Amino acid sequence: MTDQPRWPRGAPDDERGHGQGGRFAPVGTPGTGGWVAQVAGRMARGWANDDQARAELAEIAAGHPPLYEGDVPAGQDGVPIQVLTSGNEAEVWRVDLPDGRSVIIKSYDSGDFEEEEFEDWEYENEQQRAEHEALRGQPSSVDIARANAEVVAALIAGAIGAPVAPVVLDPKADNIVWMGLIDGDSRLSGHDWATHDVTSPAGRDAWLLGLLDLLIYNNDRHGYNYIVKADGRPVGIDHGEAGLFSEGGMWPPNDDRDMHAGGAFAGLYFDDNPLTGRQHPRLTPNPLHPDDIAETRRRLRQLHAQGRFDDGHLRYMEAVLDMLHPHARGIVRLIP
Repeated sequence: MTDQPRWPRGAPDDERGHGQGGRFAPVGTPGTGGWVAQVAGRMARGWANDDQARAELAEIAAGHPPLYEGDVPAGQDGVPIQVLTSGNEAEVWRVDLPDGRSVIIKSYDSGDFEEEEFEDWEYENEQQRAEHEALRGQPSSVDIARANAEVVAALIAGAIGAPVAPVVLDPKADNIVWMGLIDGDSRLSGHDWATHDVTSPAGRDAWLLGLLDLLIYNNDRHGYNYIVKADGRPVGIDHGEAGLFSEGGMWPPNDDRDMHAGGAFAGLYFDDNPLTGRQHPRLTPNPLHPDDIAETRRRLRQLHAQGRFDDGHLRYMEAVLDMLHPHARGIVRLIP
């Protein structure tokens, strides 16, 4: 087992990595097994968000030893683990496997059950004490919900053809996910995706990522939560803040303002008229074909029938589709 240096919790943001493809500096001295170089990255194969990729990730996760040794995951011989980001709510590591594949481990750890919660606590009886002690070191319900949001968002993305990195839950911890590493640049915030022709691969991907973000109410799609590959196509990552799943469900939207998720891609579906302002965004014509709306609804119902999400989640997403449908003006279908 390789020795793993810790990332200082108080390290300034500019010394940390950002997203899967951001720059990072290793903490400590590389061992003889070698730390991976800066994120130019090598990949034996691209990670598609499909059943094969999820099966591979699940196999990797199942074959890996328990992830924690202190505050960092334990590495296997010859398998270096490198810190990418460390924050108040999540830790992210990159693992380069001997066969050339690279994966990301993300642990949601908001600290809801930190040690200070157990200090000076007064119990009414021993049973209450035992129940509280059983929580020590366990992930909170918030962390579990965020990890689950990552998995469900990737499944929905795969169903509608939106480009997202594949994600699976760790078999030993409900607050930890594994995802395929996507090589690219995660520092393109401010890029105007509306300038891409919707018939181009990058334009199509941008509109489908926007559809995903509207369906799951993801208002966290800033510049570090998507990767732009060398061919210019975006890939979504980091869906733990998707409101539909991480916040315990939402009421179906009644008007445009209710469903405005914001972000680089969902914003494509709304006008940015300075007279209306961001407080009152309105849906505008979009390039989805009406058949895209119908096919998305059918595929969401299939996932629901498989138990991937509950009735309330489906109602919310179908309400979003109902509101998009009158604005769908596409000539050709975007969803394969």
